[in-house]
Amino acid sequence: MPTRLTHRFAAPLTAMAAAATAAAAALGPVACASSGAGTPRAAAIDSTAMRRVVPIEFRDGAVLLKGTLYLPAGAGPHPAVVMTHASGAQTRDANRSLAEAFANAGIAALTYDKRGSGSSTGNLKAASFADLTADAAEGAIALRARRDIDGARIGIYARGQGATWSPMVAERDATIAFIVAVGASGVETDSLSRWLYDADAHWRSVNGAVMLAWGANDRRVPVEQSRSLIVGSLKRDQPRQQLVCLYPGADEALGAGAAAGPGLPAAFVQDVTRWVREVVRLDRPPSAGERRYSPACT
Repeated sequence: MPTRLTHRFAAPLTAMAAAATAAAAALGPVACASSGAGTPRAAAIDSTAMRRVVPIEFRDGAVLLKGTLYLPAGAGPHPAVVMTHASGAQTRDANRSLAEAFANAGIAALTYDKRGSGSSTGNLKAASFADLTADAAEGAIALRARRDIDGARIGIYARGQGATWSPMVAERDATIAFIVAVGASGVETDSLSRWLYDADAHWRSVNGAVMLAWGANDRRVPVEQSRSLIVGSLKRDQPRQQLVCLYPGADEALGAGAAAGPGLPAAFVQDVTRWVREVVRLDRPPSAGERRYSPACT
């Protein structure tokens, strides 16, 4: 039976520049080049990181979604990731630091204003999981239309509520190469459920690689139950390239909690960029016995 599910991840993922910088340093220097989607646009150059940052917009029906594309060095075509949102109003800036870390690691990153937020149109209060899923899928389509993006190597990065519905993007678009889901729930989390959501069925439908991450101090999602259900769903079909991580001392947004303020652990930034590089074949797979990830990951 479908599990009734909705939850509110009120704490935004405000990634700290220090974590992204540390991970970028471990992965090496970057630069970038590109034009906008459709008509070429002038691009702003970040002279410090040598990345190119371009505005991008795309549509989901009548909804106009506006965002920013962070591109690595060179003409490409580059692998890419569409970065989605937690619950509530979210702008592209919520994912900015991690988008920069992805670009530093050779992976283009699209971060956009959620519908009804920032410069994007639409009604967020009336939006369903299906609407938000469609928005992310349209972002992947917009990237696939670009000459500097490799359409066969596009994935999804999702957190909070977005992580929960992230497998629905892969259901809509079978070419999605990977999913990174931070704080995904596989079970009912509150009494304000608005959708019937069959987590088992959705995750079972995923064909690409999957990285799952949670903070050990997550109070909004039952982590062990969710991890057990989602990992079990993934293992029922053909083997996939999987990484499962639980970060000690981190909350639902992978921050350190109220006392230290929200932020991304440097270990997570390093883990996720390294894992995506392997999946999109920028790095060779680890050899037998080789340890590439932090102790949080299995």
